[in-house]
Amino acid sequence: MINAFTNEHLDQIVEIEKTNFENPWSSKQFYIYSMQLNISLSYVYYQSSKVIGYLMSEIITNEVHLHNIAVEKKYQNNRVGLKLIRHLIKRSQLLNKQKICLEVSSANVPALNLYHYLGFSVVGKRKGYYNNNKDAILMDLIL
Repeated sequence: MINAFTNEHLDQIVEIEKTNFENPWSSKQFYIYSMQLNISLSYVYYQSSKVIGYLMSEIITNEVHLHNIAVEKKYQNNRVGLKLIRHLIKRSQLLNKQKICLEVSSANVPALNLYHYLGFSVVGKRKGYYNNNKDAILMDLIL
């Protein structure tokens, strides 16, 4: 089940974040998203009343910027990320947004494959953007 993200989900999300990323977001960064209801399109994925995945995105004029998505490791490869992004696509279309933008590490092959599967196109690259000197791949989905 997918619900809108609120600050009541913070603790669970921060734990998922810490186990998925070398440089995790702080709880303060997530808290800001929970308070920006008018520009945030951010969601959690529940299984048995437990958050197992989340997606953080922001409306910027006529675009939606996908900033962060993660799934608890033991639930990865179970289509949770796919369902979250499809939900974001539907919500963005309902709001008449023109595109969804994101950046992903060139080393994150599973994410790159998922975004290509969903129809995202590569529109640019930021060389050495990440701490591990990996490039950021910029991708857009025209809605």
